[in-house]
Amino acid sequence: MDSTSINPMTTPIKTEAGGLWTDFHSHCLPGMDDGAGNLETAAAMLRLLGEQRVDRVVLTSHYYPHREPLPRFLERREEAFRQLEQAPGRDSLPQTCLGAEVRLVRGIGEQDLRPLCIQGTRLLLLELPMAGYRPWMLEELQNLTYSLDIVPLLAHIERYLAWYTKADYEALLSFDELVFQCNMPSLMERKSFRFLYGLMEAGYPLVPGSDAHNLDSRPPRFGEASAALERSRKGRALLAHLRESTRALQG
Repeated sequence: MDSTSINPMTTPIKTEAGGLWTDFHSHCLPGMDDGAGNLETAAAMLRLLGEQRVDRVVLTSHYYPHREPLPRFLERREEAFRQLEQAPGRDSLPQTCLGAEVRLVRGIGEQDLRPLCIQGTRLLLLELPMAGYRPWMLEELQNLTYSLDIVPLLAHIERYLAWYTKADYEALLSFDELVFQCNMPSLMERKSFRFLYGLMEAGYPLVPGSDAHNLDSRPPRFGEASAALERSRKGRALLAHLRESTRALQG
């Protein structure tokens, strides 16, 4: 899928003029997963993202289909979001919208996961298993796409370099309905940068995420990564591609 032709939106993800970034992957909802443990931490994470010129944050708590019924997850998510919206100083924090980071498992296409798509879109953030590539993974992605009219957004696509061969990635990339998300801190790692730069050169749509979980071991690092990439021609080109892909998703 060419990065200039994608438009899986029913309602655009808008980026305000004063900001540069939409964070497509975060764990800022309080008490939902291994991310923000409480409201204070959640608000502080959003504040830090805002300081790093992120004006739109997609709240993508982990969802494991084999561990929790979907209605229960949606109920918990709604309550956590209600708490976050009532946080002190909420008006000064970035805009937020709901989504989820869904673990890809066998048979995932048998249930209706559309309520987990990023609000106003057909984009569903999916985390592949942390193991070697298997053909069933592509089959499940195709099932989600064609049976539910979902656009799979693959989380931290560079992370699977530890398990995937070149042939594995070629098999995955052969499905041109996919959109890819990369973690901003990965852009500062040489191997990940080379891989992501190659995706950009091949024309694949690539959008950014913080994958922030807390304020210490896994904090938001949009600002640090952006500053590091601005120092090189290739880095600036990749940053520009991330922005272009985000604008393409906005339609």
